[in-house]
Amino acid sequence: MVASYRGTYGNYPKRFMSCYLDLTPDGLVIRPMLFFGQFWRRIPVTEKITSARTRPFASRREAFGWRGTGVYAEGGIEQWSGMLPISCTTTGGVLEFTVARPDAELALHYLGRLAKAPGSDSPR
Repeated sequence: MVASYRGTYGNYPKRFMSCYLDLTPDGLVIRPMLFFGQFWRRIPVTEKITSARTRPFASRREAFGWRGTGVYAEGGIEQWSGMLPISCTTTGGVLEFTVARPDAELALHYLGRLAKAPGSDSPR
């Protein structure tokens, strides 16, 4: 799915960056959107995800930048093309994604299953 991501730890960017988010049986894989194929790299999320939830945008500016306000906000006429932030708590810190509103249910379901996966002591 098309998304954006940022993290509070490790080599993750501190600002949202566009990406493709692959929901694989082995866990999340982030593929940054770069226009040069030779520079594409897959970033598997190896930390254990302990919880995931939607959250409001941190500011109006952030909401405006990711189509989360105005006609794109919940209840607006273009709400289905708006974005929704999802905050994931991992064993390493916080990893956040913005996904299209219709994809949010799927992403939350998938992340919830990862959080409840057996063997929660080992990283994924």
